[in-house]
Amino acid sequence: MTWIDRKEIVIGKDANLAGVTRLEELQVNTTNSWVTAGTLYSAAQTNGTLLAPATGKKIVMHSLFVSTKSINNDIDIRTGSGTQLFYLYTSQSQTSQRTDCNKELATNDPVVIACGAKTFVCASYHEGI
Repeated sequence: MTWIDRKEIVIGKDANLAGVTRLEELQVNTTNSWVTAGTLYSAAQTNGTLLAPATGKKIVMHSLFVSTKSINNDIDIRTGSGTQLFYLYTSQSQTSQRTDCNKELATNDPVVIACGAKTFVCASYHEGI
């Protein structure tokens, strides 16, 4: 899947391009495709691995979708090193999505989850270098 082949970037002083200082060309690596993976947890999870990169690789998160039947256990999705990516207060809502993650994790850093039973998680991501 190719998202962008080439894009011109204009660096200026304001939105009207007044005082443009330079014009650059950005080459985008189009060999990396987003992967969407869904997991249904029938039992509650505590620090369960949602995604794990291949050795020496890193995960780049794009979006998350979560749906659960649990109203007693909030859903907490973090990196293995502890950075929070997503949190859902299940007493308020049982379904939510985050489409603006755009988070590059550290090399070999997994995505972990804590959730109640009967929780479905769908993640869109790709593995980077």
